[in-house]
Parts: sequence; structure tokens; C-alpha cells
Amino acid sequence: MKRIITMALALTLGVTAFAQEEYNLYVEATSGETGYELKNMQKITFENGKVVLTKKDGTKTEEAMQNINRMYFSTTPLAIRGVEKDKKQESKEIFDLTGRKVERPTKGIYIINGQKVLVK
Repeated sequence: MKRIITMALALTLGVTAFAQEEYNLYVEATSGETGYELKNMQKITFENGKVVLTKKDGTKTEEAMQNINRMYFSTTPLAIRGVEKDKKQESKEIFDLTGRKVERPTKGIYIINGQKVLVK
């Protein structure tokens, strides 16, 4: 019972404190670890020996308290959101397939801006 009350208090305080940030809630259970974005969570409740996570779209996820090893907040991303290209200026240097710099390419395959290009 102490464990349930402690977890409920910690989650209530944690959700309130971190709701405005890009924090995630991680639930480490016997079935594995799962992460949830707090910005998508509507509420976290403790019902009948289960932790019930309700998302804003109405879907619920339940995990039995006896299966939970720990729950914690982290700013560690759940997934890679995208890859941004460097904003540095691309060089117009041309290389052959052996890596030698070429001034005037003739017919063949060359590496231009890191891409293989066929020059006809």
C-alpha cells in the first residue's frame, strides 16, 4: 500500500511539474520498458491495483502495479523526429571513384557533393 501511495504522489507532482516541458514518462515493467510523451497524456490514475494512462485521444493503457519495477520522467526522446541537413555550403568539388580530385570531368561516374553522378 505504501508503494502505491508513494508512486501516486510522485506521479501527481511529477506530471504537474513537467507538463510544460518535453518530458516523457517511462514505465519499466516485467514485460519491458515503454515510454509515453507527457504532452499527449490526459491523465494518469491508479485504479484497482493498476496504473491507467489515458491519452488525449481517449485511448488507455493499463499496467498492473505488481508488474511495475519503476516509473520515471526523462527528457530522453522516444524516437528520432527527423534528420536535418547541415546548413553549411555544399562544395562543388568533383572526385573520381578512387577519391582523386577532378577539375574537368569527362564521361564516367563521379562523386559530386557526396553523391555518385553519371556524366554523359
